[in-house]
Amino acid sequence: MGLWGCLASLHATACQGDEIVVDGESWNLLAEPIEMQETLRIALDKFLPEERIWSTSNWDGYVGHWVIRNNRLCLEKITIQLPEADGEKYFTVIYWPETLNMGQIFAPSLRRTEKLF
Repeated sequence: MGLWGCLASLHATACQGDEIVVDGESWNLLAEPIEMQETLRIALDKFLPEERIWSTSNWDGYVGHWVIRNNRLCLEKITIQLPEADGEKYFTVIYWPETLNMGQIFAPSLRRTEKLF
């Protein structure tokens, strides 16, 4: 197989980040606003079902979907994937912030040097 065979077989798993919609276009967030808020992260860990699909590209098992409201990042929804009974397929479940009884959820303020997307 040699060195080239080994190098050709190496590849990394891409990370699935949160998503932001800007002017109707979807972008991946480089920042992780939910992870920056310990109270929210703990509440999500307790609330979301443990059987949600986790992967090396999504260690949290959820994706936050953000929009800009009043010049701030606001959580629009959280999606997870749950396995179907056959274990081969999955379906997506959407949770709205109201479900968590936390009102509107805004991302913490970011420094100008931090990249969002």
